[in-house]
Amino acid sequence: AEQLPDVLRGLEAVAAVSRGDSEGFHRAMEALGRVRGSGNPEAGLLAEIAKATCACGMLLPEKAPKWIRTGEMDMIPQALRIHTIYLRTRYLQSICQYDSMLATAQTAITMLGSGYEPLNADIYLRLCCSVALVQLGRMEEAEAWLIKAMRIGIPRGLIAPFAELGSTLEGMLDKCLRREYPEYEEPIN
Repeated sequence: AEQLPDVLRGLEAVAAVSRGDSEGFHRAMEALGRVRGSGNPEAGLLAEIAKATCACGMLLPEKAPKWIRTGEMDMIPQALRIHTIYLRTRYLQSICQYDSMLATAQTAITMLGSGYEPLNADIYLRLCCSVALVQLGRMEEAEAWLIKAMRIGIPRGLIAPFAELGSTLEGMLDKCLRREYPEYEEPIN
């Protein structure tokens, strides 16, 4: 296999996750660790964010960087904060801290404010609220958050978040799709 510079291992890790290649994922995560220690602060920060994205996306809390585990994100540039806060919600999901997951996602949504073009992060964060509420047994609230996310994402063709997180909603996504957007039931499932 062709060798990649360590700084590109974040992409390799993401690709390995999508292929289900555990060995490739671990190799890429090790290489990202080398980038962090390379003395290049910008590359190191990007490597840290790539590691966090992979670890939290795969719900591997033991692989999450310390700053995701502690929530200390002062070194993250403002433009990347919403993404990293979303990663923190996924980390909290992976350690079954659903009250904290809900509070973190709701706070991030509030930070987004109003009067902006909805982002993927907005959809993912609303889905995280729904997932947390399902786990907390608050089904009506969970459904309300899911419907809000659907109304933002589906008309814009943003269906990947629903496909990624739908299985964590214990059948609620299917029910809501049938009622609200039946034409999207097959593409999302």
